[in-house]
Amino acid sequence: MYMWSAYTLLHILFVDSTLHYFVYMCNCTFHIYFKILSYMMYEEASQFANDAVGSIRTVASFCAEDKSRTRIASTVKAIVDERIGNGEVSNK
Repeated sequence: MYMWSAYTLLHILFVDSTLHYFVYMCNCTFHIYFKILSYMMYEEASQFANDAVGSIRTVASFCAEDKSRTRIASTVKAIVDERIGNGEVSNK
């Protein structure tokens, strides 16, 4: 049977537990750091994707501008022609 000396017991109780606590705190600190870093990277990627979608919508709006203008003009022309035909508006 092994006899533990007082020095060995003190070493186990205080030095090793302090070292374990220090390692635990380092692990917690790194865990928190990497969690914050991952949130920041996610936020940056989300902002980039949001900007890209906004740019795509802007380009799509510019491409559809002529088509929308033509459709609105034909609708307005049809309404004006109908009003002129009914005599509500004079074409003079």
